[in-house]
Order: sequence, then C-alpha cells, then structure tokens
Amino acid sequence: MKIFISWSGELSQSVAMILRTWLRNVIQIVEPYVSSEDIEKGARWFAEIDKNLEEAKFGIVCLTRENMSKPWVLFEAGAISRSIEHSRVTPLLIDLAPADVSGPLVHFQAASINEREMLRLTKNIAAQLKDKRFSGSLVESSFKKWWPDFHSQVNAAIRSAGSGKKQPHVRSERELLEEILDTTRSIAQQAVRENERTITKAVVSGTPIRPEQFYVAQIIGGLEKRKRRLLIAALQGAKTAQISDDTLLIEFDPEAHYNRDVLAKPDNLKLLQEVVREVFERPIEIQLQVTRQLF
Repeated sequence: MKIFISWSGELSQSVAMILRTWLRNVIQIVEPYVSSEDIEKGARWFAEIDKNLEEAKFGIVCLTRENMSKPWVLFEAGAISRSIEHSRVTPLLIDLAPADVSGPLVHFQAASINEREMLRLTKNIAAQLKDKRFSGSLVESSFKKWWPDFHSQVNAAIRSAGSGKKQPHVRSERELLEEILDTTRSIAQQAVRENERTITKAVVSGTPIRPEQFYVAQIIGGLEKRKRRLLIAALQGAKTAQISDDTLLIEFDPEAHYNRDVLAKPDNLKLLQEVVREVFERPIEIQLQVTRQLF
C-alpha cells in the first residue's frame, strides 16, 4: 500500500524523511512516498507526482507552523482526499498543537508526535492492509521497538530547525510550484467570478456566449481525464485564451509568469498540445505569452 507523505519546508521535509524510513521498519510492506527522494533522476516530475497522488491509499501531511497555510500542502492534502476516504488523510503536527491548526486541514483528524497518537496512526495504516500478518499485536510490538528511534530523531530535527540559521539557497522547482499555486488561487478565483457573471448575464439576456469563454474550461476537462492536477493548477492562472485560425493564444499576467513557465516545459507543452487536439478535434498550435506590464 502506498502512503503519500506531503511536506513543505526544511523541518517538514526532515520529518518526512524520518517518517519514511520509520514506517518501512514498523510495517514492512507499506510503500511510503516522499517526492524529494522517490522521484528518479530524469523522470517527469509533474507526471510522477500526479501518478503517486492517484495511487496513494493513505496520506500524511507533515505540518509545521511555517507551512500550515502553504498552497502546496493544502493542494496535496486536497488531492489525496479526493481519491481516498477522508479518514485516511492525517496531518502530522510537528511543532503545533491541535488548537493551532486552522483552515481546510481542521477537517482532518490530526495526530501529534507522541507515543499514544503515533501508535493509533500506525494501527490505522495497518488496518487498511487487510493482511493478517499485520495484526494489532504484531504492529504494536514493532511500534514499541522502533518508537524511541523515531521520537529522538524528530526531536533532534526540531531542535536543529530552531537553532539553525537561515541560509540563502537556489529556489527549487517545488518552491516555485508553491508560488504558482499561491498566485493561481487569487487570479483564478477572480477569473471564475467574472466568467460566471458574464455567462449568467448572457443566459438571462439571450446573448450568445463567446466560444473563448469556454476554451480554458474545455482544456482543463481534458487534463482532468488524464489526472494532471498540477498542469490544471498552472492553466487556471491564465488571463485569456483565444483561437485565431489554427493558433491558440493563452496569456498570463506578469505575476503569473511561473504558470506560463510550467506549461512551457517541453513535456508539459507536448501533453497540452495533445489535449488541445483532442478537445478541438484538429491540430492547433499553442502560444503561451506573458502580457506586458504597462507603466
């Protein structure tokens, strides 16, 4: 059974890695997945994340004060909960108390890092295996053997994060995606509201609805069939989409330029072209453009 471990930030990633090893020791047949370690070099990053989100049967979100409201954490938690039962998504509270949790994650049953709650979490995971070899007593015995190592390693990671100085670093692709999702949220919500108002007025007045109002929605529908959630998030940041002759022009505001950059990656653009060809039933060239900012 695959367990998707979500993280964002240095402390969260450290605990995710400790948890990955620990779960393999306690329940040997589970497959904990952490993107920073389990994606092979040269693999298609977006496709791998999508694939493993879809395959996950249990999700653990490594939650800290730093990342509690990060778009990436909320995105992955939502993606996991859409494909599996709500009860199988657990926020793991690293440097938080249950009362500190806010936002969408309050709807999930969280677990603090203490012996009682971690044992409960472990038993919940084992119960999903439906494997008699991993009965409650066996899992509890294995848990007690490995718990001291896990507890001491997590505490060391928390102390290290608290005392370490913040070092400058090159922004990773994951960090850029977090910014994409953050920017996308505000842009997409505004675009959706404006589009809904326009369509409602058109229906009431009997005015024909322009085809370009549906271009992005149609393409997103094609991406949904392929379960390409990250590309959907990037595309939702588009400002406009218009077809002229055999060219589809998708424009982005300057603050959403990362959305454009994600879609312009060769593998992503190739997939986007395939979806557009299926949706519109003819070959269409795609142009991704960031609008110039006027001063």
